[in-house]
Amino acid sequence: MCTAETMTGGEHRSHPVTMDTDRGRVVLTRVQTRRGANRMEVRAVVDLPTDPDEARAYAAIVTRQLCEATVVTVPAGVGR
Repeated sequence: MCTAETMTGGEHRSHPVTMDTDRGRVVLTRVQTRRGANRMEVRAVVDLPTDPDEARAYAAIVTRQLCEATVVTVPAGVGR
């Protein structure tokens, strides 16, 4: 989907790549701004327990692990 030429602040978005896992889904989309900056959006869809308290605790753990994984997997200085 490309809005780079038709909208203020538009961008080019590549077709998303979806990977299903036994615990949910990860969707990756490359995005390029009108000025040429590139980024990759990562969306995680994670299955949670049905119990609200367990779901809240699990979500907190997953959030922390995703943040830590970003620091470990993305080289310092990329995109600067």
